[in-house]
Amino acid sequence: MCRLVAPNHLRWILALALPLAAALATLPARAANDAPVATTMRIGEAAPTLHAEEYRVLSAVLRHGLPADTRRLVIEAATVCDHETLTRLEQDPAAVGKLELTPELVTDFAVMNATPVVIERRFDIAADYTLLDRRELDTLFAKDGWPGFFSKYIATPGVLRLSRVGFDPAIRHALVMVEQLCGSECGAGRLVRLERGDDESWRVLDATIVWLATRADTTARNEP
Repeated sequence: MCRLVAPNHLRWILALALPLAAALATLPARAANDAPVATTMRIGEAAPTLHAEEYRVLSAVLRHGLPADTRRLVIEAATVCDHETLTRLEQDPAAVGKLELTPELVTDFAVMNATPVVIERRFDIAADYTLLDRRELDTLFAKDGWPGFFSKYIATPGVLRLSRVGFDPAIRHALVMVEQLCGSECGAGRLVRLERGDDESWRVLDATIVWLATRADTTARNEP
């Protein structure tokens, strides 16, 4: 099947393409010399709202992928992670192996994304951003489609969709899915793995493509 990607629209998500990092030791529990992280999260339990640490991870992903001249973003106002991706992570060892994910990290990611939650304006990024809920997106696309979207939200890379964040028990590694929808034959989704440094900041280690826009799935994938 021919896979079509529009480079000009996909600079953001393709910027996440990094060489795979060297293998990391599994961290089943916090080591004595781990830097503390202020959190009340319970790994394996999904709170009804995004935790502050999730916003730190998502902000790091957005900052990492944004071109320097990005001034405006549109982000769907609820977390998204489709059942197909969750099933692939849980059942396909090869997909997990590409990102060197621990079973605990995969399990927490699945638990966290069982139910969508509302995204609030708590991102630490330089670009301005608009949060649009499902009703607003459906109304906009039913009326004007992508031409209407880009005439209203000029100079944006399309619609970004973010999953909830999965963590390992030590809260040293994180997993998130980021989707960019940008046209009838333009879009991509990636799983991104991050690591928390001793300075408490999160950095992207590597990423793998989950899907790319194709002629066959433009209706299912490429409109919010």
